[in-house]
Amino acid sequence: MINNIELHSYYNSSLGISILVPNDWGFTVVNDSKIRLFGNFEDGYKDFFEEYRPSISFEIIKLEETIDFKDLHAGYSSLKRSDYNDYELISELDKKLLNKYYYESKFSWTDESTNIKIYQKQGFVESGINSYISFNSSVFEKYSEKYEALFNLILGSMRII
Repeated sequence: MINNIELHSYYNSSLGISILVPNDWGFTVVNDSKIRLFGNFEDGYKDFFEEYRPSISFEIIKLEETIDFKDLHAGYSSLKRSDYNDYELISELDKKLLNKYYYESKFSWTDESTNIKIYQKQGFVESGINSYISFNSSVFEKYSEKYEALFNLILGSMRII
């Protein structure tokens, strides 16, 4: 899927990030601190949704105090386990990326109303001593292999400006 994809650079001054975005993906500015990108429509879910598209969002979170990113990581981990039906952790990663703390978690869960399995990648990257960029990508598990490389490409292209 990723070999012939055309990308363009997108910069958002409110979030302070630059990312590469597939040319055929749409996006919306949710508010001054959040954007959401939408992939192409996927068929087969009209019984549950008017339309379905994979998505990835970015949000800047600013706090008054200095952030302990290890504590933030622990908070992310504990919230997910209790917030999602049939939660299954696939992998977790924390590392320094260009001298910034980076954390990601891949997991799946089942939507209770539709019984559809969802694949998510969620996490954050440090953007300052009291701010971070959270990200959240989501796709039906059926399409996770199709979109994993693209989500990685978008996340890997992120630059804190």
